[in-house]
Amino acid sequence: MLQDQDIKGFTLLELLVVVVLISIITAIGIPNFSSWKKDREVRVASEKIASVLSGVNSQTKRGSYPYVQMFINSNVTIVGATGSYQGTIIMGRGMTKTNLSTNLNSGKFPNCDMTLNPGSGSWENPTFNHELKNIYLNFTGSNGICFSADETYYAVKGNLAGNKNINLDQGTTDSYIIVCSSHDAQTAGKCDTSKPGLKKPAYLIEWSRFGNIRKYKWSGSDWTR
Repeated sequence: MLQDQDIKGFTLLELLVVVVLISIITAIGIPNFSSWKKDREVRVASEKIASVLSGVNSQTKRGSYPYVQMFINSNVTIVGATGSYQGTIIMGRGMTKTNLSTNLNSGKFPNCDMTLNPGSGSWENPTFNHELKNIYLNFTGSNGICFSADETYYAVKGNLAGNKNINLDQGTTDSYIIVCSSHDAQTAGKCDTSKPGLKKPAYLIEWSRFGNIRKYKWSGSDWTR
């Protein structure tokens, strides 16, 4: 039985066209994927920060703790199981009624202490704990935001307390956290707060002493909701 001899393969020109097309698609796709991946990392980190802020405040409203803190160790080297990397640690923790009473009875007004000292008068172990890889904020070091059920002991500690006022759609505020990629942090190892300097992707979480939280995204020229 004779086989069909009219079998043709790809010509060199056709192969070259395919290679060129693949190269073009790759050149377009890789930067877009990289940009999408970075935006997703920053967005997820901002959601976690907002969630911890909301979570600790809710604990005071539910009566779980009379006094709570969101602790932030920002823009630091984190040592993980697979090595070290740049990032930010956030955790939420509460103080029991007994420990709060111990402080008050000894004349110590709750001051949003950022240390975790085992024993009487200290914070309980973290109820929330996140390590945010490749994430920087607009401030560095150890910082704390504390809430109580009746807002009596609300306080902000650390470099976060030195936030400058910025304008958002709800007015002027200094109660905000800017979240960006550590790869884009240009000013002293932190997210830039100036409009010309801040790069995308970046997100902002605004809060109030009453637990209200608003989230914004950096458009490249302004903050939008």
